[in-house]
Amino acid sequence: MSDATEDPRFQDLQVVCSGPGIRFYAGAPITTRDGHHLGTVCIMDQRPREFGPSKLAALQALARHVATLLEMRQATKRQQAQEQLQLLLAHDLRGPLGAASGFAEVLASSLAERATPAVRQALQSLQTGLDRSTSLLQSLLSWAAERDGHVTRQTLLMDLRALTDTAFEQAETAALLKRVRLCNEVDAGMTLTGDPRMLLSALRNLVFNAIRHTPVDGQVRVCGWQKADGAVELQVEDQGQGFERRADAGVPTAALHRFGLGLQLASDLVTRLHGRLQIHPDLGRGLVSLHFDAGRDAALLLATAPISSRLN
Repeated sequence: MSDATEDPRFQDLQVVCSGPGIRFYAGAPITTRDGHHLGTVCIMDQRPREFGPSKLAALQALARHVATLLEMRQATKRQQAQEQLQLLLAHDLRGPLGAASGFAEVLASSLAERATPAVRQALQSLQTGLDRSTSLLQSLLSWAAERDGHVTRQTLLMDLRALTDTAFEQAETAALLKRVRLCNEVDAGMTLTGDPRMLLSALRNLVFNAIRHTPVDGQVRVCGWQKADGAVELQVEDQGQGFERRADAGVPTAALHRFGLGLQLASDLVTRLHGRLQIHPDLGRGLVSLHFDAGRDAALLLATAPISSRLN
């Protein structure tokens, strides 16, 4: 609208007839991807103006940008609320889960000779579920403490084969109950710089997840090697039905949240270690790879160094 006094729709409005005496107006709607109109980005002036197509296109682009920012802010708020709820649940459930796990062990021991096969199987399933849930809660709390800066991130040289052994030890009960063999095929002497607590938490979640999807008397393998370009590759493989069968119908397998919180946590932890986690949905078995590029050690050391040392 170049001049409101010449437009019958607006010439009698108070903002035109008296103060502030609007003459020029241009506006573009703020519309979400769902088609909801949230408001308008507008320009006003007290004197008539001409507003060409290029300027109108720029104003519309600005309105789209505002809509995107508002949607991002809303998504961030939802994510923060979800994370806070997860942490509250983790804190509140850790004690009861620990007590239930101990009771399940006592019950299994006391009924070891008298229980029927069906009862023993039920107790094994109960123990496996409790162990995995306890591990997941611990990983969630550790991840949140590191994310919020409540613990100091370590930068150490990690022995990846030894770290895999530790992850296997923590998952040993779950593996024994299903008679799943845990095979550590990480190359001896392979190392990586980073926080061992973070990588151990990621590996532990992946191993528990692999055991859960592996059939009885199956096998879970963790392989690791260094590529020709110096990059480090770790793979966790199970004998389950594969990620393409585990996904919800019509949902891309790249959407990690569809495979549980454990895989999400592992992916976030690996990202914080300057690596990347990838699932392989088309192999007919469960396979997750962790990739750490060559040269990331120097970048990680620089990122965690004091600011004063970075300036020298």
